[in-house]
Amino acid sequence: AAGKHVGMIVVNRIRNVKPFSQVDLRIATIFSSQAAQAIQNANLYGQLQEARDQLVQSEKMASIGQLAAGVAHEINNPLAAILGFAQLLLEDTTLTESQRADLQTINSESLRCRTIIQDLLQFSRRRSPQMGAVDIGALIKSTVGLVQHDFMVAGVDINVHVPADLPMAWGETGLVQQVLLNLVTNARQAMEGKQGHLLEVSAAVHEKQVSIRFKDNGPGIPKDIQGKIFDPFFTTKPVGQGTGLGLSICYGIVQQHGGSLRVESDSGKGATFIVELPLEAAATRIAA
Repeated sequence: AAGKHVGMIVVNRIRNVKPFSQVDLRIATIFSSQAAQAIQNANLYGQLQEARDQLVQSEKMASIGQLAAGVAHEINNPLAAILGFAQLLLEDTTLTESQRADLQTINSESLRCRTIIQDLLQFSRRRSPQMGAVDIGALIKSTVGLVQHDFMVAGVDINVHVPADLPMAWGETGLVQQVLLNLVTNARQAMEGKQGHLLEVSAAVHEKQVSIRFKDNGPGIPKDIQGKIFDPFFTTKPVGQGTGLGLSICYGIVQQHGGSLRVESDSGKGATFIVELPLEAAATRIAA
């Protein structure tokens, strides 16, 4: 199919020793061509479905991003006033214990709201990445170093498998690290508090891209919600423990880099998040 070997058809005769004729060969050739075309059509259909899904996701995120920016700006000013007054009142030495506890609750919850607003603004501001060579191997190792203590406290092991000769990817190092950090943190949170859990982070070259896999043996993701996990504000975490924007932001960053982000999972059998980014060499050839 399309000049590539996708399989082999073997034809044998076990009851008749008569050699194959030119007609037999012609029939076999026609059948092989039709089989190859059928395989090619199936591959093209799969690619079309994936492209359509990515387009729908992009349009959905763009429209929600505009809404998020407006909401964030409208809330930011009154929230700043609430925070300012709460912190000012906390300096009053005549407060009772009950009053101080109430004000501390107002202050802490307002700070949580501010974090959500910052996430909203980050989600809506899709600035163009400052593209350059990204050492994915070094970036993975430094990211794992940042979370190593948190994983140890949570009782989750983390292993890294990165070849020494992994080529450079093309992107903005800071944004790519944000994606990696979010994915390893999500995996830890999914497995936290349970024994015998492991996250394996690996990288390899796959079809002119660097493929980074985050494979955990946690609870997995049910099939019925896998299509929603990259949607803005969708979260399975308890109220107050997540904004539902982390994976959406990651999805947007990876798309801006000309890559892809997807998940493979069966409920109860862990999950694997796969990030694919263009190679530096391939990207610079296209740009040239």
